[in-house]
Amino acid sequence: FTASAQVYNNKGIVLGLGVGGSMLLSFVIIMGFAFCVQCILNVLMTCLFLVLICADYVLFLQAGLVTGRKGRMILDLFQKASQIDVPKEFDSLLQKQVNSEEWESIYKWCAIGLAIGIVLLLCAAIAMRKNFRILIALLKEASNTMREMPSLLLTPFILSCSMVG
Repeated sequence: FTASAQVYNNKGIVLGLGVGGSMLLSFVIIMGFAFCVQCILNVLMTCLFLVLICADYVLFLQAGLVTGRKGRMILDLFQKASQIDVPKEFDSLLQKQVNSEEWESIYKWCAIGLAIGIVLLLCAAIAMRKNFRILIALLKEASNTMREMPSLLLTPFILSCSMVG
């Protein structure tokens, strides 16, 4: 109960930064969202595929189907290019951890399944290009609407207060 007492003692700061800060941040994001929605969606899709490909590479490595040299080379290249120290845990991902054939078989079939899933997801993303364009247009229109009527941001809070009161 000490945390709730701290929140109660500092309720002005909590409400000011929590509610007011989140509303201000939402307003700023919505104002700028119309200009960069396509870029944001492209970055998110790219990140999704990069994460899936990295996970698949680790599965293939654990299955013993790849050696891990390319992964270490890419990791070293990333460290040199970005000057960011990569945590040591990444090295353990690039080393084979499994010695039993049963687990190698499980990793192999999971890696194959994930590779097929990545290809299917890529095909679905390519097939839905037109839908992405419609989504971008809808998000831009919603952003323009919020820009014209910023009081719409208060609607969830007013509804919550009306349910409590």
